[in-house]
Amino acid sequence: MLIVDDEEIEREGMAQFIPWNEFGIELAGTARNGAEGLEKIGTLNPDIVLTDIKMPVMDGIELIKRGKETFPDVEWVVLSGYGEYEFTSRAMEQGIRYYLLKPCDEGQIEEVLSKVKKGMEEKQCKMREEEEYRKKTAKVFSSAKEQMFRELLLEKEKSMPFFFQEWEEQRESWQLLAFYSEQGFDGIEQFVVKNMLSELLRDGRYILSASIGNQLIFLIGEKETERAKGAAVRIVRECERLNGQGIRALLSEPGNLEEIPSLYRQIQWLFRVRETVGDILLLQYELFRERQENMQGLVDYGRIQETEDYLSLAFEVCLAFMKFSLNGYTYEQKMAAAEWILQALYGENMHWESGEKSENGLMGELVKYLAERKGVAEMVSSEVEKAQEMLRAVFVHIADPQLSLSFLAKKVLYRNEDYLGRIFQRVQGERFSVFLPRVRMVLAERLFSYRPELKIGTVAEMVGYAPDGQYFSKAFRKIFHMTPTQFKERVIQERAENR
Repeated sequence: MLIVDDEEIEREGMAQFIPWNEFGIELAGTARNGAEGLEKIGTLNPDIVLTDIKMPVMDGIELIKRGKETFPDVEWVVLSGYGEYEFTSRAMEQGIRYYLLKPCDEGQIEEVLSKVKKGMEEKQCKMREEEEYRKKTAKVFSSAKEQMFRELLLEKEKSMPFFFQEWEEQRESWQLLAFYSEQGFDGIEQFVVKNMLSELLRDGRYILSASIGNQLIFLIGEKETERAKGAAVRIVRECERLNGQGIRALLSEPGNLEEIPSLYRQIQWLFRVRETVGDILLLQYELFRERQENMQGLVDYGRIQETEDYLSLAFEVCLAFMKFSLNGYTYEQKMAAAEWILQALYGENMHWESGEKSENGLMGELVKYLAERKGVAEMVSSEVEKAQEMLRAVFVHIADPQLSLSFLAKKVLYRNEDYLGRIFQRVQGERFSVFLPRVRMVLAERLFSYRPELKIGTVAEMVGYAPDGQYFSKAFRKIFHMTPTQFKERVIQERAENR
């Protein structure tokens, strides 16, 4: 406590003769006026100031006013005499609640100081409760933000989270920086990575973080890109040095907030190809973009990933190979493309089992690889396995006009035709004679959707019909209730409207 009073007898008398220790108070010092008192508050840091009101140089009112601005936690007790109501009322205007009337005795001082201490304790208790509540609220909000960010990355959250609004006004691009560990990150390791990244980025500027599987993902501003690259490499090396943990850093391209799910797909793609690019500590999507863009539109990775049955998988692979042919791919280019599909989806290289070095053998091999990785070829019965073999053969020979159940039985699979027909119908739920034209037309529909400018005869030949297109057009109309020409015109019109 600090005593401020211009009357020496009053000041020193209170300082020396009142047993402050018995009140649980330590007397820090005294001051002769408000100016000296303000200075000593700054050096002694008292919790309580007992001040006279009427003093020279700086009175108690001015001391309280200035003191509250600079030292808001100090509690004030005012000493006032009879006839000083004007000063007292001005002190009340400053929010002062505790007063002592001169002359005051020890009992009065003890009573007032007891109230001051009680008020301070209540205030501190309230502050602790508020701080605890603030921490809990911040923790809950932080957890909620992380959960919403995670769901946005995984495209489970379709609408933009409300807390993104504070960053939209910044008009900058954003990137995703991810760290991958084979063993995953436990709580301590997550804390270490987050702490290091905060220290290495300017103003600790990563905006959000989320943990998904063995990945730790951060949202950063594009302005932090160069710092982030250096920080990522340093974090990877430091983690390896500290605990021998091998991790990789993955960096997306810049994009706006609405593109965050798309940026995370870039991270996932980098994650899948990580083992095919050597010991690069930081994989950046922009360095692989050209190779990926060469395959853009030819391979629908999303559809392949979403397939849940062998038929859909074989269909998508067959369609991709048709697009390769339309783009003039050589056999070697198709082989490279097949390897790239497996790398992009699963980060694996193909090991060719078939001795047949042909496009048909290549496509069938890729279907088998993908079916195994997706689990659609596991734990199947012998009948299902034979039906899958038939499906694979259908798409391999789809362009052959002779393709039929009899053709498969005699020329490809070397089994009894009736036997294969019964198996196919039991497994696929429809007769082969119904299945084949339907699949051929759906392939044609997807090819026209890909390139509506394709000639009808070209697509007809690709799906096993005569190049004159007459029979093909009748079959197409039977399935889609419009001619190929009408369908192509609709695709062109829809593209024009969406531009």
